[in-house]
Amino acid sequence: MSIVELLASHQSISAVVIDYWKRAYKIHPRATVVATILVALALAAVVFFAERQQRIDRDRQAALVARYDTQLRQLDSAEKNLHDLVAFVGAQRRQLENTEQAIAALKAEHVRLQPLVAADRKAVEALFAAQEARNATSQVRERWYGFGGGVLASLLASLLWYGGSYLAKRKTRSKENTESVVP
Repeated sequence: MSIVELLASHQSISAVVIDYWKRAYKIHPRATVVATILVALALAAVVFFAERQQRIDRDRQAALVARYDTQLRQLDSAEKNLHDLVAFVGAQRRQLENTEQAIAALKAEHVRLQPLVAADRKAVEALFAAQEARNATSQVRERWYGFGGGVLASLLASLLWYGGSYLAKRKTRSKENTESVVP
């Protein structure tokens, strides 16, 4: 019976192999045992290498998953950093706009007040000129008052000196007269 006929008889594959092995063993026992050992070693090698390849594939997959997790964490971190950067840029943009608005308002105020400042400057200069004229007049007047006060003080001092000397002379004369009268 051939292998195809055995398979067609609806038997299981293991039953077919066992039947085939028994027939081969009856015909060539040594060759069948050697072939069985070689097939068993080949199957063991195939199983060993298949298991090893599966382990390598699992390790590779685990490393890949770990790399994916690492990459996902890094991408999440980069996304957060980008959101923070966008928020910072937005805040800086708003601050710059506010500063520009303040500068524009100050320039408009400057343009609006420039004529007033120029007019006030002329008025202030005119006031200073009038003040200087008054001060010049006041200085002349103060100098005359000072001079007059000095002259009056000098006259008063002279009168007091003269009065004091007159009184001193009179006192000495009256002493002399009283001394000459008393024997």
